[in-house]
Amino acid sequence: MELENLKSEYQNTGKVVLSKTDIEKIILENNHPVLKGIKIQLLIETVLWAIFLAVYYNIFDGHLKSPLWNFLLVVSIIFILIHNVLGFQIIGNPINGETILESLKNYLIKIKNYAVISIATRVFAILMLLGYFISTISLTNEKLVSLSFISLVIPVQIYLLYRVWAKRKRRINKMFQRLKE
Repeated sequence: MELENLKSEYQNTGKVVLSKTDIEKIILENNHPVLKGIKIQLLIETVLWAIFLAVYYNIFDGHLKSPLWNFLLVVSIIFILIHNVLGFQIIGNPINGETILESLKNYLIKIKNYAVISIATRVFAILMLLGYFISTISLTNEKLVSLSFISLVIPVQIYLLYRVWAKRKRRINKMFQRLKE
């Protein structure tokens, strides 16, 4: 029997073992590093987009742009702001199930859906920003080169955003898998 105990202890060496109370504490206090990172990102984005929305018309000559581009730009930024508010709600209410395991599983599903919407709203906003800024300029060769460069940078930014969300989902999924054991 002692040999079985030694085998068991050897196999569990180096594993971080969280008790159910530790996990409940993390969930209830919303102090998991992934959650903190998402909160900080949402807060910074919300403040910066709100400032941009408040000043874009005067600073970037909104009166010279077509009403359609002004409307599309405002709508895309409002989508981002609404998306961020929903993000705060998801993060603020991680408990959504009968057990910790069920709550974490539901939370992981919410985060996965939220990540897809996050990337989609960013793509839409970037395209609307780009359209807004190039809508009244005459495209010379130099400007076309700049636009081509921007067109190459945008997919890289989208890929990096995807990687950030993939890492977050992986960390939450890792916690979920540890709890299942």
